[in-house]
Amino acid sequence: MRVALLVLGLSLLAGVAIACGDEPGGATVTPSAQTATGTPAESTATPTASVATSPTPAAMAATIAGTTPSAGGSTAAEATATATPSATPSGTAPTSLGDDGVVALADNGHSVEVRVGKTFLVQLGADLNWTVDVADQSIVSRVQGIAVIRGAQGVYRANRAGTTELTAVGDPPCRGATPPCAAPSQSFRVTVVVKP
Repeated sequence: MRVALLVLGLSLLAGVAIACGDEPGGATVTPSAQTATGTPAESTATPTASVATSPTPAAMAATIAGTTPSAGGSTAAEATATATPSATPSGTAPTSLGDDGVVALADNGHSVEVRVGKTFLVQLGADLNWTVDVADQSIVSRVQGIAVIRGAQGVYRANRAGTTELTAVGDPPCRGATPPCAAPSQSFRVTVVVKP
């Protein structure tokens, strides 16, 4: 009887030993991540610093307008913009004298227009002694035998269609003195356009 109990006890002890001996030491060890050399792995990545820059007002305006800012901060459209000068007339229209018009000092350097058969008065003033000349007297000529008022240099008629120059030189009265003065003369020129 004692022998049977002893054998039963040994059998129970052997079963317990087998149940606890699945893993050596009776504990389960989970190894941590290691490198090939056995040391824990370390991260070698270096974070990159990111610096955000705010766009300049010129860059924002260029983005809205669809243009590219230049190095100086202005847009390419601004850099290439040029000012366009306004057109100026190549010449002024002739002044129409009408019937019995007057050519005066204010017409100097300008053009006047008159119809064939019409007359006009040349009145340059009485301050100087004027000598009048017409380049083509077949177009415009002085009407003879007509007395004119003081300060006028004659009445002229438009004879035929065409263009000619009427010029005059005014000398100071002191030029006729003895000795003559050195005051300068004054020149006058007008273009006469005769229409049919």
